[in-house]
Amino acid sequence: RTSIMALKLFQASVDSLRSSISDDSDNCAATWEALFMIGKCCEKIANTLKEEDFIDKGERLYEKFMHQALGSYHTAFAEAKAFDDDGNSLEFQGGGSSHGLAELKYRVHATRLKLLIAAMKVSSEDLDKGIAEALRVSENFWYKPETYDTDKPLHHRLWNVFIDTVDALASCRQESSFFHRSVYRHAQALLWAPIFSHPLGTTS
Repeated sequence: RTSIMALKLFQASVDSLRSSISDDSDNCAATWEALFMIGKCCEKIANTLKEEDFIDKGERLYEKFMHQALGSYHTAFAEAKAFDDDGNSLEFQGGGSSHGLAELKYRVHATRLKLLIAAMKVSSEDLDKGIAEALRVSENFWYKPETYDTDKPLHHRLWNVFIDTVDALASCRQESSFFHRSVYRHAQALLWAPIFSHPLGTTS
């Protein structure tokens, strides 16, 4: 309930900011920070829904909220990066982080990794469904989209998304040398590599 209420309030703040947005960096930063917090709220809500049963048609609520979370993080990152690329001074401290743009990129791809890991933890009979769900969300938010083909079999697509998240997390440390959370998440990803390389149960 707390996350749902916070989500509504942060969304209202974004709507209010966008209705009066200008080129003022303070307004822009406030919008990105609100989008960042909306993403965190959606992710927390999704984490309470992981144990939902899979359904034959449509999406689970878990998938819906994880998609919303990633969409919010990605929008914040894309807008902040465009602002930074235009030569503006970027000051983003969402969630108390001092890593600026790297924090936003990290959040997108750390969340994609969490989606993949969650898919690996479902029961063996639901594994293909879990992987397909994770791919439906994570393939919308590539770090290097030009590199990968989403028409390949399920296990190839899973590996491609995994490699893409590893590359993205490694780049966070390169851009911010003291970004220790990105080091932890990157190490976690590498430890999962054997499982992503040969997931048991994939039939396509």
